[in-house]
Amino acid sequence: MPKGEGQLHDVYVDWDQSSGSKEETEYSAVRPWTRFMARIIDNTLFTILFGWILVFLAPTFMEAINGTIFGFLSLVAWIFVETLLLITLGTTFGKWLLRIQITANDGQKPTLPHAFKRSIKVWFFGLAMGIPFINLFTLISAHSGLSKNRITSWDKTEKFTITHGEINIYRGIVAWVIIITPIAFAIMAREFS
Repeated sequence: MPKGEGQLHDVYVDWDQSSGSKEETEYSAVRPWTRFMARIIDNTLFTILFGWILVFLAPTFMEAINGTIFGFLSLVAWIFVETLLLITLGTTFGKWLLRIQITANDGQKPTLPHAFKRSIKVWFFGLAMGIPFINLFTLISAHSGLSKNRITSWDKTEKFTITHGEINIYRGIVAWVIIITPIAFAIMAREFS
């Protein structure tokens, strides 16, 4: 994709203290909340799909499994699915919907080793393996690091570039529906049980 086409870029003005000159550098806008929403969309849709597959293939297992363990297994399985999507498409559904593209610093799609390492690092350092309460701290830390450094630790070490396109109203509505619908169903299920 040619530079600037379909991408949203900010211009950062860096004042060189020694010479008093300013240098403009173009970079992709940092959007921690958009990235978080894309992750929620991906995890929500995959967890539903993963649950349906397990109900079909192993109904007894699904009846016996604890919800927390299922959530953990879903996050582990997502590592492999996300890796496959990144090396083939360079994105996931949530990232595509919210116009987030992941490329290697050379502009190519991620390679298998780097995409896999990135997914593991997101799972471990970003999501704390799905461990409740601990993941709250890792998510806050990831948000803070991204806001401050303009890149996450896993994108930096695996040498990825993240670009954001403009999100139109329709994509925004679909994103919110995907995020809110499971929450609404969970609340209704509790009310009627």
